[in-house]
Amino acid sequence: MSPMALKCNPIAVGDVAEAVGRCLMLDGSHTLNLAGPEVLTLRQIAEAVGGVVGRAPVFKTKPESAAGDRRRHDAAAAGVQWEPPTRFMDGLREWLG
Repeated sequence: MSPMALKCNPIAVGDVAEAVGRCLMLDGSHTLNLAGPEVLTLRQIAEAVGGVVGRAPVFKTKPESAAGDRRRHDAAAAGVQWEPPTRFMDGLREWLG
């Protein structure tokens, strides 16, 4: 895996709904980033989707020019005292399986 690969924290829609519900109980104004429990590259996500639907992804790559941006979700987790439990592959199987 290239250190310059695009990375993200995919989050299951059920975990987003749970987080929104928990945010309704917060007092005051907050800015929170929601993120899943794993950091994955776009390639890892495509390969996982391909594995679940039974088709191998096709990649056309070019030289990388910019690093990916990983948003931290520590403030959100601390604010609502909860972290999304759904691992990417579990959510993917539930969604596509």
